[in-house]
Amino acid sequence: MNFYPIASLFFYRLIFMFWLLFGEGLFVAKMKRRNHFVIRMTVAVILCFGFALAFPIPTGNAFYTMFMFLCMFGFTYLMLLFCFDTNWKTLFFTALCGYTTEHISYELYQGIFNFINAETHISSGGLYDNETLSLFSGPIELAVYFISYIVVYWLVFIFCSTKIKGYEGIGVKNSMALVLGALFLVIDIVVSSIVSFYSTIHYDGFYLGFVDFLNVACCVAALIGLFQLFYQNSMSKNLEVVNELRKEEKAQYELNKQTVDLINIKCHDLKYQIREMGNKKAMSPDVVESMTKVINIYDSAIKTGNKALDVVLSQKSLFCSQNQIKFNCIADGSALSFMSEPDTYSLFGNIIDNAVEAVKNLDPSKRMITLRIRKTGNLVSISAQNVYDGSITFNNGYPVTSKTDPRYHGFGIRSIKIVCDKYDGSLSLDAKNQTFTIAILFTVKEEN
Repeated sequence: MNFYPIASLFFYRLIFMFWLLFGEGLFVAKMKRRNHFVIRMTVAVILCFGFALAFPIPTGNAFYTMFMFLCMFGFTYLMLLFCFDTNWKTLFFTALCGYTTEHISYELYQGIFNFINAETHISSGGLYDNETLSLFSGPIELAVYFISYIVVYWLVFIFCSTKIKGYEGIGVKNSMALVLGALFLVIDIVVSSIVSFYSTIHYDGFYLGFVDFLNVACCVAALIGLFQLFYQNSMSKNLEVVNELRKEEKAQYELNKQTVDLINIKCHDLKYQIREMGNKKAMSPDVVESMTKVINIYDSAIKTGNKALDVVLSQKSLFCSQNQIKFNCIADGSALSFMSEPDTYSLFGNIIDNAVEAVKNLDPSKRMITLRIRKTGNLVSISAQNVYDGSITFNNGYPVTSKTDPRYHGFGIRSIKIVCDKYDGSLSLDAKNQTFTIAILFTVKEEN
């Protein structure tokens, strides 16, 4: 028995492996890589093609062909684990997406070519043929093949793989989804192998073309469904992080409120004692004035009419003063009476923190933050502006992080959005002329 017949299927194994690796590469490009990645990747690619070339082909039976492709997929998945430092569920998802991309391309090519040659009887040849060497029947089939693959891979890159922004770009928590994905993979391979093998025995162009396009539609729907499922898992994970941060902000607010109150009391007492000592000539007027100025830095002089806003502004203004950041604030705190204290602390804490993050490394002359809160009728408007350096790009309405670790970026803005949504407010982000602006508008009920 000849285990390595020099026929179409012998060479198609290598072609299939190339497109499979290409498809998987679209989804793992931004995953976290292991040390010595280039060496690992080079070894992995060589091993993958070696595995495909060494796999025996004793028969052209459809089920054996199915088993061969399944083994190739499994081997590439092991190589992904070898190259990338990401959890196995996420890598399985990306490998599954890569294989589905390859399968959509193949079925599209088959469907188009079968309809083109619906009236032509083909008894031999084709990519799955184990007896003849002809991969393609002519230039038309070759052109359809490459155009189908290029178009599908380009569309998948634009609409799917670019949505993954990093190794935390997708979340995988639902094991049932992986089971369904694995089942879908097996069905993919079974249908593809049986239909392709059948086409070399009894060719019916219209029937095969219809089956091919039906398979394409099913694969596209499955790919969209899988991506939507894992995108929802990722959003759920982000929401958990935001909620945890909100809890920490609430606890921090209670602590800071007590601290600010204590500091205010102590500063008031100290200023009284210093004035008494000055009146008794125990200190020179210059020393008294100097010490009073120092104490005033820590004394909460901000009184907006809202306790939570006073706390956060006192805390942030102290930080700005210590870091040579000019903080201008015009605030009517009473306008925020409709908002709970923890939400007020969270909202303005994140607004100011984002601005501080943008200006803290600028030239001192450019370190400026402006915050305005005012009420006009039943509308409460909040505006925060800060200068920034470089350029800001937006993704899904949020500014893309400039931090080195992208896993925790954007949670400040998301926390702001959660508070806005809670009170039916609108949030607008804008970056023009090197000025970043956050604008929020709430509609509140007029008090009788």
